[in-house]
Amino acid sequence: MKTEHVNILAFDVESYLQDRGIEFVTEGKNTSNGWVETRCVFCDDNSAHLGISPERTISCWRCGVKGNVIKYIHEVENCSWDKAKKIVNEFVDETLSHLQYEDQQTFHGNKLILPQGLENLNERHYEYLQSRGFDPLLIEKKYKLKALGKSQNAEDRKFAYRIFVPILLNNRIVHFTMADYTGRRNPKYLHQEDEKAVYQMKECLYNIDTLRDIALIVEGVSDVWRMGDGAIATMGIKYTTAQINLLVRRKPKKIFIMFDAEEEAQSQANKLANSLAGFVNTEVLELDYNDPGSLTDSEAKHILREIGLR
Repeated sequence: MKTEHVNILAFDVESYLQDRGIEFVTEGKNTSNGWVETRCVFCDDNSAHLGISPERTISCWRCGVKGNVIKYIHEVENCSWDKAKKIVNEFVDETLSHLQYEDQQTFHGNKLILPQGLENLNERHYEYLQSRGFDPLLIEKKYKLKALGKSQNAEDRKFAYRIFVPILLNNRIVHFTMADYTGRRNPKYLHQEDEKAVYQMKECLYNIDTLRDIALIVEGVSDVWRMGDGAIATMGIKYTTAQINLLVRRKPKKIFIMFDAEEEAQSQANKLANSLAGFVNTEVLELDYNDPGSLTDSEAKHILREIGLR
């Protein structure tokens, strides 16, 4: 029997709800950007507690049901799963039809433009890494860190007094960021321009090549250095559909999200968990400290053992 091909990402949520006469909201106090909120059909909800994410996953803040729009349509229409898939394909937004979970990154070129004059780290960089509680020789080798030496290219001068941090995908450098080691430069991380990279920064996940069965999603570079293999950074608390795509394609069995303890970061962590819930078992870890990068080695190892990464 031929399986119905479904492009969930291209499903036009609002057109479907309008066609079925289902009330919904797209903005307001409790509505996140890009989400559609409507009444949950899985519980006795009398308000708009069911959220449909930009990734077309569903999550009810009241009863906790999770899944994707196929599950939602299956319940609304009281139809078979195959019929629900066909309905998804009937409401395709042509402007989104190019989006696929199999191929969603925007290729910009065959070669990443690197700064000139990259060289090995020196004592100043080692002192910085040691002050953060890292083994500098281990971190330098493991994450292929470099420093910017003398460059004849004026464009590279903006990267001065920073450590070169490559972003790899399938063992190929596709982007990079430069980390300030002086404590005086702003922003702390300065990315290469997207047009000079293979992929846009928010289409990448730092340290993705180390993912096996369990993923630990963190915010930034130093968080990954602290937690090690299996730790993957979204490069900030904001995330994109392309990053979800990249993560889902690796087919992890379990995902943990460990963002900073501040309220906004935890809010984004929960939104990311809801977006991933339709694809893989996901859990948000709440922190009693500021951020993963500030953990001691023993604290980090304890967490890694608890979630099965060590």
